[in-house]
Amino acid sequence: AEADRRRGAAAQREAAYAADRGYVMGVMAARRGDVAGAAQAFANVLNRDPANYLAAYNLACIAAHHGVRDKALVLLQLAVQGGFPHADHAAADPDLASLRGAPEFRTLLSQMSQQR
Repeated sequence: AEADRRRGAAAQREAAYAADRGYVMGVMAARRGDVAGAAQAFANVLNRDPANYLAAYNLACIAAHHGVRDKALVLLQLAVQGGFPHADHAAADPDLASLRGAPEFRTLLSQMSQQR
C-alpha cells in the first residue's frame, strides 16, 4: 500500500512537471530543432523550479548530445536528486550515448533504479 501511494505521488509530480508551460515550450522547441530555444526554456524552468527533474534530464540530454560531458553528468545528477526514476529510458536514450562508458553514468543509472 505504501509503495502504491509513493508511485501515485511520483506520477502526479511528474505530470505536474510535464505540464509546466516552460517545459512544454522546451519540448516544442526541441521538436522544431531549435536546440538553443529548448535549452533556454528548460534552463528557465530549472531556475524557477530546481526540483523539475524532467527539465534537468532534458538539459542533460542536450549537453551530452553536444559533447559537454561534465555538464551533462551534473545535470543528470540534479535529475536524480529530484527523483528521476527512468533508468531504462536513460540507459537507451540516444542523446546520452556519449556518457555510456562513464562510471559516473552507471552510478546515476543505479540511483535512478532505486527511485522506483
